[in-house]
Amino acid sequence: MATGEMGSVAATGRGCAVCQEGAYTGGQPRFVVSTSPVDLLYRCDLCRTWWLDNGRALRPMTDDEARDRFPAQVSAD
Repeated sequence: MATGEMGSVAATGRGCAVCQEGAYTGGQPRFVVSTSPVDLLYRCDLCRTWWLDNGRALRPMTDDEARDRFPAQVSAD
């Protein structure tokens, strides 16, 4: 992973240090569901940030983005 990729994730202000690093090295965030081969939902158990893997990039999402994209899996918590 290039340094710029991690910098862009950190710049969003979403996610904790554990899931920001783990998104590229393993561990956190944990896999939740796949609704298609290119729509993978993850969530950090520590900070509760939702993550989307679309086959090209793994990025943090807001609760509203996650709810819009994965309504059956994301409750209004």
